[in-house]
Amino acid sequence: ESIYRGKVFNKEMTDDFFKMLSTHKNSFIPRELPDGLKIANKPGELEAVRNDSGIVFAQNRPYVICVMTTYLHRERDGEAAITKISAEAFSMFDRLGRASEYGRVVSPGNSSKP
Repeated sequence: ESIYRGKVFNKEMTDDFFKMLSTHKNSFIPRELPDGLKIANKPGELEAVRNDSGIVFAQNRPYVICVMTTYLHRERDGEAAITKISAEAFSMFDRLGRASEYGRVVSPGNSSKP
C-alpha cells in the first residue's frame, strides 16, 4: 500500500515501478480479466509450484492479490487455480467499484434487459 500511495519512492520512481510490473507477460492473474485493464504483477514458478501477485487497477476499486500454490502434481492445475481465483476476485471488486455506498449497482452488467 505504501508503494501504491507513493510513500516509498518519488513519483517518477513509483510510476516506473508500476510501468515495469505492468509490462505484458504470460502470467496467471490477467488471463481471464478484461483486455485493457491495467495490472502490475509478478508471476513465479518452480517445479510443482506456481504463484502470482500484484495490483489490479479495477475502476474505483484497485486491489492487491497474491495466490500461491504448491505440492502440485500438475503445474497447470495451479495455473488454472490462480486464474480462477483472480477472475472471481475481479468480479467482486469490479462490482464493489460500481456500487453505491448502500450496495446498489446500476450498470449494464447488472441489467435484466437483453
